[in-house]
Amino acid sequence: MNSDAWGRLSEWHNAWLDASPAERERLQRAFVAEHPALEADVTELVSAGSITPGFLETPAFALALHDLADEEAPLATGTQVGPYRIVELLAQGGMGQVYRATDVRLSRDVAVKVLAGAGRHDRDLVERFLQEARITAALDRPNIVRLFDVGIHDERPFLVMELLDGETLRERLARGALPPDATRSIALDVARGLVAAHAAGLIHRDLKPENLFLTRAGATKILDFGVAKLLPVSPLAQHDPATVAGMLVGTAGYLAPEQILGEGVDARADLFALGAILYEMLTGRRAFGREHTIDTLHAVLREPVESLSGAPSVPSDMAAIVDRLLAKTPDARFQSAADLAWALERLDASRTVDRSPVRSTRLRMRWRLVGAAAAVLAMILALVWLRPASSTPSGASSSGPALARFTWSLPEGMALGSQPLVSPNGRLIAFVGRTSAGSRVLVRDLSSLEAKTVPGTEGAKQPFWSPDSRSLAFFASGKLLRVTVEGGAPVPLADAPDGRGGAWGSKGTIVFQPAFRDSALMRVSADGGNVEPATLLDTEADDVSHRWPEFLPDGVHFLYYVVAESTPRRGVYIASTADSAARPGSQLFPSASGATYVARAGSAVGTLLTAGPENIEARPFDTRTRAVVGDAHTIAIPAAQASPHQAAMLGASADVLAVAATQIPWGSHLVAMSPTGERLQDLTGAELGGWAVLSPDGRRLLRTWVDPIRSNPDIWVRDLDRGTQLRVTTSSDLDVSPVWSPRGDRIAYRSGTVTKPHLAIANADGTGTAQTLPCPRLVCEPTDWSADGRSLLINEGRDVWIVPVDPQEPARPLLSSAFLERDARYSPDDRWIAYVSDESGRLEVSIRSLAGPPQRIVVSNQGGDQPVWKADGSALFYVDHQQLLQRVSVRASQNGGLTLGRPVRVQVPPFEHVHWGTSYDVSPDEARVYLPQRTEARAPREMTVILGWRALLQ
Repeated sequence: MNSDAWGRLSEWHNAWLDASPAERERLQRAFVAEHPALEADVTELVSAGSITPGFLETPAFALALHDLADEEAPLATGTQVGPYRIVELLAQGGMGQVYRATDVRLSRDVAVKVLAGAGRHDRDLVERFLQEARITAALDRPNIVRLFDVGIHDERPFLVMELLDGETLRERLARGALPPDATRSIALDVARGLVAAHAAGLIHRDLKPENLFLTRAGATKILDFGVAKLLPVSPLAQHDPATVAGMLVGTAGYLAPEQILGEGVDARADLFALGAILYEMLTGRRAFGREHTIDTLHAVLREPVESLSGAPSVPSDMAAIVDRLLAKTPDARFQSAADLAWALERLDASRTVDRSPVRSTRLRMRWRLVGAAAAVLAMILALVWLRPASSTPSGASSSGPALARFTWSLPEGMALGSQPLVSPNGRLIAFVGRTSAGSRVLVRDLSSLEAKTVPGTEGAKQPFWSPDSRSLAFFASGKLLRVTVEGGAPVPLADAPDGRGGAWGSKGTIVFQPAFRDSALMRVSADGGNVEPATLLDTEADDVSHRWPEFLPDGVHFLYYVVAESTPRRGVYIASTADSAARPGSQLFPSASGATYVARAGSAVGTLLTAGPENIEARPFDTRTRAVVGDAHTIAIPAAQASPHQAAMLGASADVLAVAATQIPWGSHLVAMSPTGERLQDLTGAELGGWAVLSPDGRRLLRTWVDPIRSNPDIWVRDLDRGTQLRVTTSSDLDVSPVWSPRGDRIAYRSGTVTKPHLAIANADGTGTAQTLPCPRLVCEPTDWSADGRSLLINEGRDVWIVPVDPQEPARPLLSSAFLERDARYSPDDRWIAYVSDESGRLEVSIRSLAGPPQRIVVSNQGGDQPVWKADGSALFYVDHQQLLQRVSVRASQNGGLTLGRPVRVQVPPFEHVHWGTSYDVSPDEARVYLPQRTEARAPREMTVILGWRALLQ
């Protein structure tokens, strides 16, 4: 709808709202006769207005037409909502009712918000809402109201929040405008809350003064994340998303233009809403306030807001911030809440207002330049590249580019798959980009707005730069490889089955970590050749691995991170390629992540950057003495710390710092689901480890859990009836792949180290001393224990072996051919095994007889993996080529064989393509499937770039 049509429709609708019922009908006929192209829009407006009087004039105009039209009866005092006892009704509105309540378990007062009936019969909608609420609860940030619990009461979703003391911003605005310093403080609190929420993938969509709470302690908290998603769309609006009665979620006057138009909405919509709130705080009037909602929406879309640049009480730079937030197009606004917070932090709102034309013009120009990322980059990078070398003494600040910050968003459908890596010359940023098609290395020239894919880097992980900024090394397909930025065939350099970082020194040596644990650092020439140890693990000090190396400018000495069982042992160390590999010496400093070294021109003292718990930490480091020569300085920029799979999310050169504030998601939740896909229980949070193995009676759950800090796996047993957990193993060994004995009183598992494994058998309650058995070969993973208790089935590389529990009996191969055969499982009567083979050219599940005449049956069709028998042998489950769980009925035939039914899908979500062993189990009665679900955390899709970052050290 164009502006003229909108204006005619708005003018007519305002007259229609004020008319009597008889006059309305005449107005409608006359308008449609004059403007037949607008008949559909008129019909929707009239229908909406007829169903709910004043519907289009209410602030939250996307309310349910039926559920919310009738007021819900308040809950009586003493009503139990889960474990919460209602005390009194605090507030009631269109979104529901808020009560003071008591948590009877903890004897603390809480606020219980019982949402109105909207969408309560839409199970998928309610489940999405509850899932998003769980993410909100995990944020636990001071500027977001703390969410303790969510649930369903009488078919209505409810939230349990901290009980706040104070007032909403709407209540405060009723007393008039706020002074600039108070406005800045509130805006900064909200921006900081949005930083955390947006990083978790949460967009508020309905930010307004009613959803901002000012506590008596002086903090501002954001309310109702995700609640707007629960509001249903009018049943009248199923066609044009741009119509007023269409899919609009939010409140008129605070909606971003793209929300009104039904376009894709991202975090910048919340920034527009915050701009409208700032405008209202500074002026006491709404930025787009109009008499009728349709006029308000038109103003948001078409009319420029009256600029604050001339307001006598508003500082010019604050006015410029508000102008930029209220830009009609998302690209013209701040690109992230972090960028906004940065601007607000550097704003002195309480100073004397400077209204000189020169200053106002300069401020507006500054924000336009910051908004135009390409222009800023070209200007500042010209300074970086073309300025003469600095001759500033080491103790003084050197000249450099002007301090500036901006956010780069990755292309739609792409997420970060590595830390952002600034090239040594400061001109390029490399990163792994993940899409549905896989991962590749991309390089972005800072003078360009687009990143280019580096050919030949499919499946790449953890890239790192060559000293001349012309090549990259990376890990893929179990190898360490190098490739030129311009392209060409990657060159394999060394084996690296599960790497954890590398560094390329100026002398042509690469130091890298080939495996996630039980491995120190290795070194190899950048041209390939012999691979030699660069460091040695100190097993007496409980070293688990050495990771994330970083060369110093001499190309000989390098920093690295030690992962160890002992907390004091973990930190940053230094070693040299000129010496023989040695155990770690003295620790430079304790840390949770590796360090990035940044040299400073003309000085031997550079800076070590690490990711601290909240912000980046910078330490002066003297390359002559190879020692830290001062205290750590905090740079108020968050960068995610290292995870079990990735280094800290930062990269830097002399003038450019690139960071991502959130980790790349890792781990999965162990959940119980019904065969129809209903999520019955979350058993764990996000974690690393092996998968669920049910005890023979189905009452206990066996799994491996990997400590993400120590990289140490141990085996745990969970009692499903009582919810208790028992730790079976406590050593620093690689304790993985557990299986139950047939009576459920013992477990067998792989132990030892990566290179020196052995089998272990222990009591399932953790008592006594574990029995050890030798592994026939290097790879040695139990997959099942026979019903007679006498033998274990073992994955031995590409073969399946039988290992007797009696150590006096020899192990022997069961399936040993030219093909891969693995993951064998005994049938409950020990007469058959199900297993996986690739002899057809792809993985398929087969059944082979162990007793009677030799027989073999192929179970799966077009691919199969992860076979699991039902406890009574009447069915076999497997995962097909689409990662879907299938069930095949099994019954004995008259000739002593088996008769199989057709596969029937079990309606649980698809499995991950990459797995370690069999990742699920099924209860004896088939009522529950225990399986992993990917963590709900969102992968970061943007990086923050700070130019001239050294100014933050002053």
